[in-house]
Amino acid sequence: MGKSGKTLNLIAYLFLVIFSCLGSAAESPQEAIKSAYIYKFLSYVEWPDDSNKNTLVLTYFGKNKQFFELLSAVEKRKVRGHSMKTRWVRNIAELLPTDVIIVDQKFNRHLSKINSLIKDEPVLVISDHAKEKQLFGINFTSLESNRIGFEINRYNLVYQKLKVSTDIVILGGTEIEIASLVKEMESDIEDSRDKLSQMENEVIQKQKLLDEQSLALKQQERQLADLDQTIRGQRKSYDKLKKEYTELNASLVVSRTELNQNNQLLQTKQEELQQKSVAIDDLAELINRNKQLLIEQSNALKSQKAELTQSQRQLENQMQTLSQQELTLKEQSSTIKTQSTALYGSIILLLSITVSVVMVYRGFRIKQKANLDLESKNNELKEINFKLTHTQDQLVESEKMAALGGLVAGVAHEINTPIGVGVTSSSHLLDLLKNFSRMYEKGQIKRSDLESLLADLTESGDILHRNLLRASGLIRSFKQVSADQTNEEIRTFNLNEYLGEICQNLRHKLKQKKHEVIIDCPKHLSITSYPGALSQVITNLIVNSVIHGFGDKTNGQIDIQATLVEDQLIVNYRDNGKGIPEGTREKVFDPFFTTNRSEGGTGLGLHISFNLTQKLGGRIKCLPASEGAYFQITLPVVKEK
Repeated sequence: MGKSGKTLNLIAYLFLVIFSCLGSAAESPQEAIKSAYIYKFLSYVEWPDDSNKNTLVLTYFGKNKQFFELLSAVEKRKVRGHSMKTRWVRNIAELLPTDVIIVDQKFNRHLSKINSLIKDEPVLVISDHAKEKQLFGINFTSLESNRIGFEINRYNLVYQKLKVSTDIVILGGTEIEIASLVKEMESDIEDSRDKLSQMENEVIQKQKLLDEQSLALKQQERQLADLDQTIRGQRKSYDKLKKEYTELNASLVVSRTELNQNNQLLQTKQEELQQKSVAIDDLAELINRNKQLLIEQSNALKSQKAELTQSQRQLENQMQTLSQQELTLKEQSSTIKTQSTALYGSIILLLSITVSVVMVYRGFRIKQKANLDLESKNNELKEINFKLTHTQDQLVESEKMAALGGLVAGVAHEINTPIGVGVTSSSHLLDLLKNFSRMYEKGQIKRSDLESLLADLTESGDILHRNLLRASGLIRSFKQVSADQTNEEIRTFNLNEYLGEICQNLRHKLKQKKHEVIIDCPKHLSITSYPGALSQVITNLIVNSVIHGFGDKTNGQIDIQATLVEDQLIVNYRDNGKGIPEGTREKVFDPFFTTNRSEGGTGLGLHISFNLTQKLGGRIKCLPASEGAYFQITLPVVKEK
């Protein structure tokens, strides 16, 4: 395939720039050209969060030291305002995080694992002479005369949420990509022309409207000028009247102030005069009363002297009578003392008997009332206990339905991605068929057009098939797990596959902060038990680890180890979260116990798990661990023969 002169000049220039930066380090022209191509690819590819990126990370996966040194030269340059950073890894696990993965030709066998690792992350995969087109975004190829070319898998770029500019055709590429991109450019140019024509018509209409509005504006400006002159004349008259009003108001205020002061002074004098006249009248009346009182007291004093003389005479006669009575009383006092002693004794005895009777009766009444109160309290306690049990059952059912609702939401979110990719692929297939049909009707079909259509149909069909299989698997696992949670039936199932389905349905919670679940279970282990109860218990434990154990932590790890010992299934569940304190571990299975109530925790998850294992004849224990939380579940099962 031939290239334009502009493309050759650009590549030659980049080749010289890289050689000038590296000097003797660049010993391979082809590696230098590939490095230059990679630098230019980044100018035509946009990431979803491109506006928020400051640095693009390029990761080289291979063993060619010279090529990595050539690639590292791009760190001295910028692409669309982004600085660049290069990394060299030899292990697939170290690839992420990155924006671009450059796979050496000798490492093409790992492309499938790399695609599984990045999944739908926005990562550009650049391979070298890869044979499987569905595994790369851009792939270097060899052309005639040992020239280097490249091919683009635009469907993979769309799946990875990357946007490639049509201007990439100036670098070269295969005929299929260039023809497709040229068609897009022609379509975009035609759309731009139509939009430009519409905008020109709108501009002409808006110009006419603007002219009309400017004429009306000039007329309004003239009217405003006339009104302004009238207002100025009226304002001068108003200012003159206002000044006169202000002067009159000031003089009136002064007069009012003086009048108020005089009135206050007159009122004060009148009050003082009135008070003094009242005081004089009161004093005269008091003097007259004192005179009459003195006259009355003198008359009373005279009559009291006469009465006193008469009383002294009567007192002497009474003294004589009293002396005679005193003798008589002495004789009677001895008799009275004897009688009073007997009377006091009788009264004390009677009072003690009365108090004893009252105390006995009061104790009986208190005991009777206490029995009635106790019976009433017992009835109230029974009613409250019944309501509490009923409410607890309702809360347990609500917690189960809430877990099932979260499962539905997560599976819907997971299905959305493969269904969306499938819709995009099918739409592209329809567009290809429509274009081919039009060319067939016009009789313009070439062999290259047919080959291009077959290649696109094969690739799109493969993408559609893979994503539909993925959606089908998600729906199948969701149907099985949700049916088990709603029906408490015993059945035989493969334990390893069932644990995988449970974790798949919870993937939406795990992938938010990149948590991982590792299942250690024999692949062919089938058991007969209650899968719904087991699903509920494992789901509650995983949700507890994500919310309470990991919290804000990322890259958490959960290990589920299942073994069958005789007729007992033993499941050891561990995570590497923040763990459970010694004092809290004894309460984790209590109903309504939670350390996260402020954020909506109900404290019923582990309580439900405890009740389910007890109901199945098993047990669940929270054991001490050096790191994270450790639960051991034991369930009776029947091993399949």
